Amino acid sequence: MSNATRGVLAEFLVGQAVADNLEIRDEWAEYDLRSSTGIRIEVKSVSFLQCWDQKRLSRVSFCYKKRQDENPPTGQQKSEQRRYADVYVFALLAHSNQETLNPLDLSQWEFYVVPTV
Repeated sequence: MSNATRGVLAEFLVGQAVADNLEIRDEWAEYDLRSSTGIRIEVKSVSFLQCWDQKRLSRVSFCYKKRQDENPPTGQQKSEQRRYADVYVFALLAHSNQETLNPLDLSQWEFYVVPTV
């Protein structure tokens, strides 16, 4: 249920749905997945439930604003702000009962696909 682990699981689920010889995941890439046809995919994951004690469900939102990445080998900021993916997949682990939560149960997820146009 940690944010980082849930994000990797969401990327895996999207990768399995695309299922066309995806590249190996590069943690420092400007996007999460790239299909064999070159479509760059960014996966964003959120959940109503977290791994810590909660008084109420988390408010969920997704952001895909333009960003200015840095070049990992140099640490230098890139010169322009942009969206580096062609498609964003917003993955919501929508289940809201902590006792029955199972991130491996696909029926507890909702996926929304948004082109970056």
